[in-house]
Amino acid sequence: VMESFKDYDASGSITDRARYWHSMLTYVYYHNWYAGKGLTSFCRYSETLSCSNGFWAHLYFVGIRGNNESLVTGKAGKARLNFTAVESFDRMSEAEPAAIYNLGSLPTRAQELLAAEWNTDCPVTTGSYLKGVSIIAEELAGVSYVVACPQDLRVTESLRYSPVWQTRSAFDEWRFEFYFDVRPFNTETAIFSLATTGFVLVLLLAGSLMFSRDANRLIVNPVEQMIRRVKEIRDNPLIAMQMADDEFKLEELRKYRQKRQGCFSRVLSALSSCRCFTANKDGPMETVILEKTIIKLGSLLALGFGEAGANIISHNMKGSDSAGVNAILPGMKVDCVIGLCRVLDFGTATEVLQGRIMTFVNQIAEIIHGVV
Repeated sequence: VMESFKDYDASGSITDRARYWHSMLTYVYYHNWYAGKGLTSFCRYSETLSCSNGFWAHLYFVGIRGNNESLVTGKAGKARLNFTAVESFDRMSEAEPAAIYNLGSLPTRAQELLAAEWNTDCPVTTGSYLKGVSIIAEELAGVSYVVACPQDLRVTESLRYSPVWQTRSAFDEWRFEFYFDVRPFNTETAIFSLATTGFVLVLLLAGSLMFSRDANRLIVNPVEQMIRRVKEIRDNPLIAMQMADDEFKLEELRKYRQKRQGCFSRVLSALSSCRCFTANKDGPMETVILEKTIIKLGSLLALGFGEAGANIISHNMKGSDSAGVNAILPGMKVDCVIGLCRVLDFGTATEVLQGRIMTFVNQIAEIIHGVV
């Protein structure tokens, strides 16, 4: 575009002018802003991404900029396009057959804006002047935000390109500047950024939940369970024996279920607990060992002191301000009934049952205690 305009500016011939118009219109239509919006009325092949809708940047402003105001004004007046030429190029572009890349077309009003005088003064830095035209300076099809000058958009929403194949002095005096709208790219980038942020938040939330779950399962819940059992034993030492019986029943029930469990059920259980690829560790966790040890100690205390000594245990365990043990407590009168049970032919039963004789005795004692 710059070279063809320089030729036209130097010669002023109709041929060079036509070549400049064709170069400028080809550049503008190649980066067609309206076809880039995916509007089928301006690109009949937009569904195949064969127009500028396959790009993220679309041309919306063309102008001349420099530090010489009179020179910029003169060049801008000469760079103006002819409406007839624009209209003819638009008809030719619209009628072109389907190709790998198509130029598309512009609305009639956008063609008039493109062919208007380049007299729009846009505010730029001090000592520099910018004159040009914008094809989205009015509310047209697909234009939701009117942009008359590049400064109407944010810095990140616009890209500027200029021909640089010239000397620095000539570049500073005057040059073409083409501004591209990159708002679709920014929108897509913002969406991906939000998606990335959301994904990271989900990962952090999932990680924190998994960490909290493991902490609760491995540390917090077992410790709270131990504290609860210690408090119960402190209030009623005899309940430790009931705790031991309940734990034993649960262990036996668990062993029975594992023995009755089929192969397929074992695979499902391993998958659900994520133990497929983890190494087997012998023995229970330390917290489980501590909990069972507390129950065993409480059961041994209850068995050793009996029901009458439960008050001594409870009194000393409730005194949390001292580690001393006071076994001398005021006694209390207990009314009881003593019964005597005799097993006939116990010697014969001992010879027959041998090591199972204690099981036999315990069964008899359980029946009698249940009746009483």
